[in-house]
Amino acid sequence: FTRLQTMLEEAVLDGAKVEYGGQYAESEHFMAPTLLTNVNPSMRLMQEEIFGPLLPMLSYTNLSEVIDQINDGEKPLAIYIFSKNNKNQEKILQETHSGGVCLNDCLLQYLNNHLPFGGDNNSGIGKSHGRFGFDAFSNAKAVLRQHTRFSAMKLMLPPYTPRIQKLANLLLKWF
Repeated sequence: FTRLQTMLEEAVLDGAKVEYGGQYAESEHFMAPTLLTNVNPSMRLMQEEIFGPLLPMLSYTNLSEVIDQINDGEKPLAIYIFSKNNKNQEKILQETHSGGVCLNDCLLQYLNNHLPFGGDNNSGIGKSHGRFGFDAFSNAKAVLRQHTRFSAMKLMLPPYTPRIQKLANLLLKWF
């Protein structure tokens, strides 16, 4: 919590703008999902893996800018691509390196035991899940392509119906 709080406060002091969220309660270790604009590559928020509810947002005019920015930094643990354009998806897949990629959804590549999960270079070495734990040094790239019309994650978002709550409780027992 302290690391995330410091990242948020430093980013705001360096000129980032909180567009949504930003609230936190230290005593509860609570931080609201927070969207930030006016971020720059030198901010700690843009240099480290976040692992928390902070989302820096950058604008761009062409896809090459995005690819260049990804490639100018250290290899990320995961890249999440939200696009209906297959050519753009393939361009990012072919021209970037990361531990894994998830297309049109979040985190589902981690839940799939048939895909490797782990970092590449600075974001970790080796993969876990199924046989990939044994093939740790191959550094295969995980790609999950989610349909844009349906997202399994939508079932996991509040408000929970009694049926969804029952399903969530069952899944928590399994994992």
